[in-house]
Amino acid sequence: MKRHLNWMLLVAFLLLALGSACGGAGTTSSTPTPTPTPTATYELWKGALPSTYYSLNIYGDRALKVTGKPWLVIKRDPVTLLVLDCEFGFSEITQVQIPNANNMPGSPEPTLAATTIDYCTKLQLDTTKPVTLCVGWGSKPSLINGVQTFSFKAGASPGGVGYNENWSFSLLSLTLWGDVTNLDKTYFLGRDSDSKAFSLSKM
Repeated sequence: MKRHLNWMLLVAFLLLALGSACGGAGTTSSTPTPTPTPTATYELWKGALPSTYYSLNIYGDRALKVTGKPWLVIKRDPVTLLVLDCEFGFSEITQVQIPNANNMPGSPEPTLAATTIDYCTKLQLDTTKPVTLCVGWGSKPSLINGVQTFSFKAGASPGGVGYNENWSFSLLSLTLWGDVTNLDKTYFLGRDSDSKAFSLSKM
């Protein structure tokens, strides 16, 4: 009987040792599951009413009036909510040369088919009419985030002049207002508008 008991204790010890060596049934890893990095979030904004900006002639006069419905896609950091990038343009545009002091026309703005815009469907752009892409996706090293505002410089004039234009947007109530200011005082290649010329609502 004693021999039998010793034999059972030996078997139990061996099974326990084997289970420990193999990690045991039902054991779990102590390595924590990594938290996935959140991806950027995108906001869609669109103006219900036409807005206007201007193309300048070589004298700096407002020479071409461009009118259309503004649209904007904002890329945000999901944690800090800072604006990382954006795409901005106008749909259903018209372009009209306007009288100016030097009687010099402005260069027509290039247009695209609305279907070439990334968020054409979600923005509900009219695909039968052209759009202008004023600001495309890409690096905006000059982008500045403020309280309910963001702004950035864009374009590059020849001859080392620097940026062509400054874009600024500010949220007042539920409306996002925007405008653009020409910065190129040599070649006048930047766009220009009145203050808070663009009015957009979140979709």
